[in-house]
Amino acid sequence: MNNNPAGGGNRQRRPARAPYNFVPLPDKAVASDALVRHNRYLSKGKYTGYFDVTLTTVTPLYIRGMLTAEQISAHAARKSDGPFDAKDKLETAEFFTVDGVPRLPGSSLRGMLRSLVEIITFSKIQPISDRQGFFFRAVAAQNTDPLRDPYRHVIGAFSKNVRAGYLIQQGEHWFIQPAQRFGRDAFAKVKDTLRDGSCPVAGVQGIKRFNDPAYTVQYHDVEFTQQGDMIVEVWTAESGATRMGVLVCTGNMSETQSGKQFDSPRRNYVLVLPPDREATRLPIADTCVADYINALTPFQKESPLDSEHGVLVHGRPVFYIAEGEEVIRFGHTPNFRIGHLVWERSGKDGEQRARAVTTHDLVPDAVQHIDENGTDYTEAMFGYVMEGVYGEGSAYGSRISVTSGRLLDNPAQALEAAPFTAKILGSPKPTTFQHYVEQPNGVDTPMRDLHHWGTKNARIRGHKLYWRKQISSSNDVRETETVKEKDTQHTKMRPVKAGVRFHFQVYFENLNVVELGALTWALTLDQDPAGHHMLGMGKPYGMGIARLKPELYLCDRKARYESLFAESGDWSTGYSPAGIDDFLLAFKQRIAEKTGRAFDDHPRIRELKTLLRLVRPNRQFDYMTIEPNEFKDRPVLPRPSEVKQITGN
Repeated sequence: MNNNPAGGGNRQRRPARAPYNFVPLPDKAVASDALVRHNRYLSKGKYTGYFDVTLTTVTPLYIRGMLTAEQISAHAARKSDGPFDAKDKLETAEFFTVDGVPRLPGSSLRGMLRSLVEIITFSKIQPISDRQGFFFRAVAAQNTDPLRDPYRHVIGAFSKNVRAGYLIQQGEHWFIQPAQRFGRDAFAKVKDTLRDGSCPVAGVQGIKRFNDPAYTVQYHDVEFTQQGDMIVEVWTAESGATRMGVLVCTGNMSETQSGKQFDSPRRNYVLVLPPDREATRLPIADTCVADYINALTPFQKESPLDSEHGVLVHGRPVFYIAEGEEVIRFGHTPNFRIGHLVWERSGKDGEQRARAVTTHDLVPDAVQHIDENGTDYTEAMFGYVMEGVYGEGSAYGSRISVTSGRLLDNPAQALEAAPFTAKILGSPKPTTFQHYVEQPNGVDTPMRDLHHWGTKNARIRGHKLYWRKQISSSNDVRETETVKEKDTQHTKMRPVKAGVRFHFQVYFENLNVVELGALTWALTLDQDPAGHHMLGMGKPYGMGIARLKPELYLCDRKARYESLFAESGDWSTGYSPAGIDDFLLAFKQRIAEKTGRAFDDHPRIRELKTLLRLVRPNRQFDYMTIEPNEFKDRPVLPRPSEVKQITGN
C-alpha cells in the first residue's frame, strides 16, 4: 500500500480513518429456495424450534427509552410552543425499560440478526432510496479535486453561468421571473468593506454582517448608488424609491464550523435588481424541485429559509441555471450546491428529464434484483412486503420471531450511576464520497482519478459496519468540552454497564437446513471466539458490543402431541437440544454452490469477519478531524483487511 502524491505536488496522502468500514457488495444476489406456506408445520426437511440466547455486554450499551406520559405532560407545562423538539428528545436519557426494568427490544435484536443474514446469504441490497439525491459544491476546490471541473462546468468561473430572478408559485408548480440585469451581469456584488475602510451596507437597517455571532441568511429591500460597476452605498429602501433592489446576505460559512467563532472568509453580499417584466417566465422542472427539497441541509431549513422548502418561498430572490427554457438547478446563493444529474425518460410524454443521482443509481442491478425467483434468503426467512404492490405474492410472513431481552442481573446495579452527555454521534457527510464509493485503485487512487457520486458506473462500497472497538468504560464516550445551552447535536444517555447479562429467544418455523444454518451463523458468528455483535447507540465510540451464547432446541412435532407429559413430569413440548455443526456446513455448501466459490474464501466474508473482531482502541478507528482538515486531500478509506495490517490489531 503506497502513499501516492495527491495528484501533483509532493504532499503525501495518508489512508483515511474512520470508526466504520464496509463489507463489499456481492457480484450478484443469490436466490433463495422455494418459499413454504405458513398454514402447517412441515417435518420432512424442515425445522421448527428456538435458540435460547444469553447476551453479555462487553462495553456499555444504550437503547433510548420511549417518552412517558409524565414526560409529555411535564413538557406541555414547561413549554407552550408545540410538541417535543429535537432538544427535548436528546434530554430524555433513560434506557429502554419495561415496568422500570431495563429490557432489550426484540426489534433491535431482530434487526441486528437480519442485517448479518443479509450479508452472509448474499441477499439483495434493499430497500435503496431513490429520493435523496447527491449534491455538492466545489467553489475553492484544489486543481486535483475530481469535483472541481464538474462544478465549474455547470456554475462557470465566478458563477458566470448563474442567473438571478424571483420565485413564483402557481399551484404545485414553481416558476422564476428573471431579474433585470446589472449591466452585463445577472446580479451585482456588494463588498462588506471598501479599501478605505468604509462599509457600503452600513445604512441597511438591522443587517447582520458576516462576523456577527447572530449572522443568518437575510433579505433586505434597499436603494443603492454606484460608481461605474461598483456599488458604493446601500441603504434601506423607502416607500416610492426608484433605484431599488434586494440585498441578499447568503451564508457566512459558520454552518461548517460546529458553532465555533471564526472570521468569515466571505467578503461580498449580492444585490438582485427588480423583476424584468419583459423577460419570459421560466418553469422549474418538477424533478429539480423534488431533488432540491429532498436534499435540504439543516442550514437550508433555518429561518428565513423555509423549514420544509428552503429558498422556495413565493416572491423570494433566487439564483438559477436553465437548460433551454426550463430551470434545472437553483439555490439561495450564486455558488449553490448542484446535483450530479442523470437524464432519463419519464412521464407520459416520454421526454428526457434531468434528476439528481441517488444511491439507487450506484448499486448494480444484479445486486438489487433476482431473476431466478425474485426472493433472497433474507426475505424468505424474515418476510417482506412489496411497496405499492397488492395481491398474491406481494407479501410474505416472517418465519423468525425474536423476544425482548430480559435482564438476568440486579436492576439496581445494571445501569450507569447517572446520565451523562456523550460525544457528538456524527459521521462524515455524503460529500465524503472517497469513503463511500469504490475507488479504482483503492487507497492508491490519485485524487484527480477518484470516483464520486457522478462518475459513470460508480459503485457504493457495500454494507456499513462499525469496528468492535473495546473501550475501557463509558468515560471514553463522555463529552469533555462545554456544551452550549441550545445545542442539539449532543445527547444524554444512561447506558447499561459492561458485563451485564440479558436473556432472549429466537423462535423459527419451517426453516430448511440452509436457512437454519444461516440463522445459526448470524447468532454464533461462525463460532469465532473473536467475533462480537453490536447494537444500540454510540457504535462509533465502541458502545453496544456484546457476546452471544446461543443454544439450539429443535421441536419434534409428532412427539409434541403423542403425550401430554414428559418423563420428567413437566408438560411435553417436543423440544430437545441439538448440535449446530451440520447446519453451518449445509449453509456454507449451498452458498458455495450458488456463487461458485467456497464460502470462507469470499472476500466479502473475510472482510466481514475482520469487522466483527474485537479490536483494541487505535487512532485508525477514530473519526478524521476538520481542524486540522484531514479531509482536504480526500484520502481513501482502506479495506478492513488493510486497516488490520495498518494497526496490527
